[in-house]
Amino acid sequence: MKGTSFLSGGNLTEILHLHVVISDADEEFNCLVVPVTTWREDNGKPLRWQDKSCVLQVGDHPFIRHKSWIFYARARAMSFKEIYDGIRNGLLVEKEKMSDIMVLEIQQGAKDTKFLPGELKHFFNYF
Repeated sequence: MKGTSFLSGGNLTEILHLHVVISDADEEFNCLVVPVTTWREDNGKPLRWQDKSCVLQVGDHPFIRHKSWIFYARARAMSFKEIYDGIRNGLLVEKEKMSDIMVLEIQQGAKDTKFLPGELKHFFNYF
């Protein structure tokens, strides 16, 4: 399951964002899932609210076409069943698996960031 990636959003009015499972399941069968979003700049300077803990480049994953960042503040726990059912029912769109090396980098960013919600830090035990 770790490394699984998928797009969220199921209708034409939503922007589809890549999400990545970065942990094994905990004792309640939940995994830590983080969203990826496009890096933005204003006059060549990054927007101040963007988290620099883990910045992804084109080529880090086949879906990433622009410099991107992990939005740890919007990370969440999802159950294996929620992810599996979402993909099976077309609510989530499965994408290529994230490489083990990139998963390790995203996990390190989760440990380094100040934006990951505290209630999700127990997932560090499942990295």
